[in-house]
Amino acid sequence: MKKILIVHLSGIGNTVAILPLINKIQRVYQNSIIDILLAQNRGGETIVKNATQIKSIYFLEKIDYMNKFDKFLFLYKKSQELPKYDIAITTYPNQGIFSALLMYFSAGQRIQHRYKYGNFLLSYAPEIKYTNFVEQNLNLVPYKNLNEDFKINYHISEENEKFAMEHIPNGKVIVGIHPGGFNDMEYKRYDINKWLNMIEMLHKKNSNYQFFIFGGPSDDLSFFQENDYIKIFKDIALEKTIALISKVDIFLSNDSGLAHIASMFNKKQLILFGATDPVYSKPYSENAFAITPKNFKPFYIPHKGIVNKINFYINEIDEEYIIKKIESLI
Repeated sequence: MKKILIVHLSGIGNTVAILPLINKIQRVYQNSIIDILLAQNRGGETIVKNATQIKSIYFLEKIDYMNKFDKFLFLYKKSQELPKYDIAITTYPNQGIFSALLMYFSAGQRIQHRYKYGNFLLSYAPEIKYTNFVEQNLNLVPYKNLNEDFKINYHISEENEKFAMEHIPNGKVIVGIHPGGFNDMEYKRYDINKWLNMIEMLHKKNSNYQFFIFGGPSDDLSFFQENDYIKIFKDIALEKTIALISKVDIFLSNDSGLAHIASMFNKKQLILFGATDPVYSKPYSENAFAITPKNFKPFYIPHKGIVNKINFYINEIDEEYIIKKIESLI
């Protein structure tokens, strides 16, 4: 029986993207014990604890403020607190050489993608391909001939299902919107006034639209006002947010974690990209469609960081163009 540790220090969207990997690990290493190490307070626990394959969840405290030497010592101590593993896998996108060092301390076989650093520590290091991060992660377990469909699955509890249904109006077309995103990446956010303008334009065209506006702790939704066609859901439990998103007819957002939540239910989606490359980062769903500005040139690559000059070209996407896309999907 193999003991396997998944090192995953990313947020909600990237956590959704590792669910197929967890399924694949279970299929390849049958009867194995699978644990996971998550970054604290990034939302990943809500997603992962739904995966029945995971036995134990461990947390890594925030260490961004530490210098390299202190990080090394901290990770060494953390590795000594963890059980010993046969295999440790660091998910894409990698969180730095310190993840590789942590795996070195914690496991016999160490697997992550090939980067410019730390490869000498690894037992298996596939090349990073120009493909979606779900497929990127599946490549970490090099077994192709499996007759399984590694879909993203999520179970909603009876309590949260009831909560969602209490907010669903009869006969309305529900448009879910997440106008925010990660709080230190403003260049990924569509201008709030454009969101407001688009909602009003849609409402004038069709009064049957009901708008659900979602926001987390870092999202400022004060510009939105609740009325008979706008409902605001901010700072509610993530499980309840997930349940509500599962009920929308279409979901609109920037490149954010909640966009990937919607993909778990194969919802029709339009995601606005201005910074990141949708080839890597688009939600993994046949119903998820990326909208980019003209002359789009991504400047943020998940495994590299900022690679070109930062711009706010996302705001050049015209509201009318988005509305036409919405109408074509509903």
